Amino acid sequence: LTIQSLRQNIKKADFTAVYFVEGNEAVLKAVHGHDDYFNRKVERIPYPRGLTWRTIIEGKTRFVPDTAEDDAIGPAGRHTGVRSYISMPIKSVGNTIGCITIASRSLNAFDRDELTLLESIAEQISIALLNAKYVTEIESNERRLKALVGSVDEIVFEFDDQGTYLGVWTEN
Repeated sequence: LTIQSLRQNIKKADFTAVYFVEGNEAVLKAVHGHDDYFNRKVERIPYPRGLTWRTIIEGKTRFVPDTAEDDAIGPAGRHTGVRSYISMPIKSVGNTIGCITIASRSLNAFDRDELTLLESIAEQISIALLNAKYVTEIESNERRLKALVGSVDEIVFEFDDQGTYLGVWTEN
């Protein structure tokens, strides 16, 4: 599911963005609906500014039907005419590592069904990121094991008379 198709499938979405935390910045990784000037302006958001950081810090979904009543949206969002938005945290191993934001120039643009869909998508992204992390760890462990085994002439496993494993050592 691309960010563009997400925007196309939510009728009143005018803007979509995905941010990930890198140090003390939220870095824009995917966007649709904004012009290049705006994208450059919000490419890196310093901690703790705007609705992006509010979502990341709180670690929970922000469902805002009217930005006139919202203190999190920053000047850039107001300048583009955002009137309502949903911003969902992206989590990995219990930590919030980014967020997905869907915004509209219309008031009350999103309903609870769309909120549920977007939360499900954020959860799927979280699972995919966790799986990618595990794959990377497995590949790293495999490389280390191959290097270790490749440097050993002989591996000796020791068992007692009852077949209980006692240990292993290597001989070069």
